[in-house]
Amino acid sequence: FTLKISNQPVGPVIDQLARQLKLSIDWAGPAEARNSLISCEVREATLDEMLTAILSTAELEFSRDGDAVTIKGQK
Repeated sequence: FTLKISNQPVGPVIDQLARQLKLSIDWAGPAEARNSLISCEVREATLDEMLTAILSTAELEFSRDGDAVTIKGQK
């Protein structure tokens, strides 16, 4: 994947990716984290690398089992 995001809320970014990639998202993290503004750029990344780049900027992390992604706050 190649992606460039500049100052966008993480929730809608993840929601759009989920629709495009047919992912099931479970937001287990703090609700207010969905509004965290993020900026990142990835080139030729795997899905996991792309999700890490997006979510780490908002101090979130994820676990993935196939198409099911759980997002939670960093420990």
